[in-house]
Amino acid sequence: KNAHLPIHSFTTGGAPVYQLRPGTVDTGGRRAIISVTYNGTVQCHRPDGKLLWKTPTGGFFPNDLDVSDLDNDGLDESLIASADGTLYVLDHNGRLRWKFSANAPLLTACVVQSGTSKVILTGGVERKIYALTVEGKVANTYIAEHLVRFIRKGNILGTGKEYAAVVFARTVRGRDSYFLQVFDPANFTPIWKKNVNIARDNLRACYFDLLTADINKDGAD
Repeated sequence: KNAHLPIHSFTTGGAPVYQLRPGTVDTGGRRAIISVTYNGTVQCHRPDGKLLWKTPTGGFFPNDLDVSDLDNDGLDESLIASADGTLYVLDHNGRLRWKFSANAPLLTACVVQSGTSKVILTGGVERKIYALTVEGKVANTYIAEHLVRFIRKGNILGTGKEYAAVVFARTVRGRDSYFLQVFDPANFTPIWKKNVNIARDNLRACYFDLLTADINKDGAD
């Protein structure tokens, strides 16, 4: 029934895009498309393709991107978890707001509401999850047994409270295995844990993303 609606596409100037998210970057509330290319350059386009800004980071591969209004001003910041071990945080105009450096490549980043404040969770090859304040200070650290592959938020218990869903990965004798664990972002209290291994004949494969959603409409993601 929506066949009459136009479908728009536009070029990014030859830059291959690895991650993209919608975001709000002007006070009029118009939505924009924030993307990051293979060399870590962050771009912001209007839906019609007009480039609003472009900002390079460290020149390394961008493993993850999240977009969130960290300071509650109605405009979104962009968070890039980079292979150089740095979390880059840009403001709505694409200016570097602050950065946080770990000791190994960061693979994921996610902004989670924790009580009345927001917490930034990031981690990766170092086998740690860092809980950062919106100003970039380390508030808490979780020491993991395995590589931190993905962190995503969701109303997982159906209570309206956001929890962190984390996929951990380990490699044994060339085979990858995964498990999913849910944490309270306020203090890293574990809620539940489950193996989520890929089919046995595809153990060399890897997961590329994680999404939380209420698929069966029971009120919980």
